Amino acid sequence: MPAPDEYTSDPMAASRGLDLKMSARSTLELMPSGTFNLVRELMKLQRAIPGFRRKLKASRPLARKFRATRALYDAAVEKLNKIQQTPLPSDGAALEAERARRERLSSWIERLTKKVLAIRWQRFTASTDFIRTFVEQLGLVLQRLPLTLRWSQFVKEVRKLRLMQLGSWAESLPEQDLETLEVRLKEMVDLARATAKTTLGSNIDRLRKECGWTFDQLAAETQLAKTLILGHVNKGKRARPFTLKLYADAFSRRLRRQITVADLETPLPE
Repeated sequence: MPAPDEYTSDPMAASRGLDLKMSARSTLELMPSGTFNLVRELMKLQRAIPGFRRKLKASRPLARKFRATRALYDAAVEKLNKIQQTPLPSDGAALEAERARRERLSSWIERLTKKVLAIRWQRFTASTDFIRTFVEQLGLVLQRLPLTLRWSQFVKEVRKLRLMQLGSWAESLPEQDLETLEVRLKEMVDLARATAKTTLGSNIDRLRKECGWTFDQLAAETQLAKTLILGHVNKGKRARPFTLKLYADAFSRRLRRQITVADLETPLPE
């Protein structure tokens, strides 16, 4: 009696790399561009990793139980296959006894599959659901990265990581890939912060010139101090969300097109 298809192989182990075609249910995918903050979203992923490790550790006993049950199942099926390849005795009493033995073993395998293997599989897969959720969030953030060479390199590096395989019931897992992801996320946060400082100033100055304004005129339109504006433009000073909104609204009114906070924080393509 063969095992159900869902138990015969480990779908997580078959996964290679990171699938970026993610679910449309994510709030990130539905988030308006003006509310997306790259640093914040990358840091959310960073903060999720310790919890990821705890859940992964908690799933391993369930993986071991399923693996042990699967080994028992495989051994029983192999035994049954060998028995079935042996010719049946011709003697009536011996024939009936052999048929009964085969039937008992086949029934035992069926009970093992339905009452133990299936339950342990369900418990194990439920314990690893968090992996797919995390990978979906990661994939959606990667889709929102700036279209520059450096960021594209990060996408390529992260896509090579075998994160879905961490949900495998195999004995050995590529846990080093989670460590690599942690390093890459830190590098991306650092780059996003550094880029945000220079990008904001460049975009403010570019849009100011497009509006035909002096710094004094920009200060008047936004009701911001000229010294603060010069700090944003020339010194890479960070701006608060409310200040960014004042810039975006002022530029939108003058240029008669929508300028969002995200536009101010997004670098132009290289």
